[in-house]
Amino acid sequence: MDAERQAALWFLLRRLVPAAAALAIGVGILLGAGASIGLLLLGFLCFLVAAIFLAGPLAQLLAEPVGELLWPKRYYDKPQPLYGIPQASAARACPRRPSPNTRKSLPRIPTNCSRGSKCSTSP
Repeated sequence: MDAERQAALWFLLRRLVPAAAALAIGVGILLGAGASIGLLLLGFLCFLVAAIFLAGPLAQLLAEPVGELLWPKRYYDKPQPLYGIPQASAARACPRRPSPNTRKSLPRIPTNCSRGSKCSTSP
């Protein structure tokens, strides 16, 4: 069991005591309420308090496995495939020379620039 799941279980157990107390109080109030609307509402309010105490930890415990299906914590550690020609040629360490059409369409790239000096451009 990983540390996150164990922490969530401990959090649930700590919240279980007040939730059980609220539930027992609610049951006691409902059993003795009779036809009184106010006591019925108070009993159901105790049930609501118990549900609020347990909602957070239960949601965390149930949502964590589903979240790992959508966004796994373990990553694929092999090298990923190269998707483009520039990436592939850079990985092979043999960059392709640009075609004459590419050279014409590319803007001149400044080289040897330093602060406050003029830049020379490469063709």
